[in-house]
Amino acid sequence: MNASPTADRRNTTRSARTTRCARTALACTALLLGLASPSRADVLAVPKDFPTIQAAVDGAKTHDVIVVSSGTYRESVSIFHTTNLTLRAKGKVIIEGNGTDSDQYLLSVYATSEIRISGFRFTTTETNAGVDVFLARGVEVNNCQFRGLSTGVQVRTSSSVVVRKNSIKDGSTGVRTNDVDNVVVAANELDVSGVGVWMWSTGASSVHANKIKADVRGIYLTAPAGMLSLSNNQIQGSADGIRIEGNPTQVLGNSIKSCTQGISASAGSPVTVRRNKLQQIAGSGIHVSAEGSVIQGNSVKKVGLDGIRVTGEKVLVTGNDVSAAADDGIEFVATYGTATRNKVRKCGDQDIARSSTAVFLTSNDAKTDG
Repeated sequence: MNASPTADRRNTTRSARTTRCARTALACTALLLGLASPSRADVLAVPKDFPTIQAAVDGAKTHDVIVVSSGTYRESVSIFHTTNLTLRAKGKVIIEGNGTDSDQYLLSVYATSEIRISGFRFTTTETNAGVDVFLARGVEVNNCQFRGLSTGVQVRTSSSVVVRKNSIKDGSTGVRTNDVDNVVVAANELDVSGVGVWMWSTGASSVHANKIKADVRGIYLTAPAGMLSLSNNQIQGSADGIRIEGNPTQVLGNSIKSCTQGISASAGSPVTVRRNKLQQIAGSGIHVSAEGSVIQGNSVKKVGLDGIRVTGEKVLVTGNDVSAAADDGIEFVATYGTATRNKVRKCGDQDIARSSTAVFLTSNDAKTDG
């Protein structure tokens, strides 16, 4: 029995309605997906698209990349609240400042996150710092040059900041931090008149594989808290190679040469000084006054005073190689401590000297166990 014309019309109407509903659903889905997807990052060119770097920063949105072409830009740049932004130099790009005394920083990163800066040359004699990072998170400063600045890179009250592969010369301080957490200072070349790396960290931070020439201090740590790691740095020509005040610190695999003092750790949290090489030190090679510290596996050669000097209690000195110290090879001024398995030779006074028999001496290769 054939279907009636009325039934055919009803079926056709239902099919059309179903098709329209499906198309509407697809259109809505596409619209929602388009709204949910992140906006496409733009590349902003300076000076092609914007006459200045600051104008490009002001016109940028999240995820944008600002590419600055070769030239000298006499301006001070401020990145404020813009997040997830990349600034990249193309060719020789110099940021020089605009010549006014009011410009404290050539590039300021303030109250923002996920900012990447690479390839710029910062130079002037009228600012406090080349790059200043304040109240920020996730900032990277890579492959930049800093010349003639009071401070190359300054990081304040910030976290997760990386300062890597920069060249900082002819200034007072290379990298300075204050009240920071999880900051990495790595693979930089620093040649300054004051302090190479000045670190005040309240959390875990590291200074790794830097080449440092600094007249006053190669690496200077100050803070009552924060586990710090200093590893594989090369330090030369400083009054203090590494000076630690208060931090629990691991000092591992550093090379310190031609300094007045090698490694010194004042009273405070215990430090671990392990596998460092020190030579041609005018004063003491290693001086530790932090109680409960460990001095292990270091090479100390040709020093003007004691090779290793211990003034903190309960310090373990083990497996070190000390030679040609003008005074004692290892001297315990502290009452309690242990020296074991050290090799000490060719020292001007005693190989190992102690002020108390409560300092235990075992299995040392030394001419005199004082």
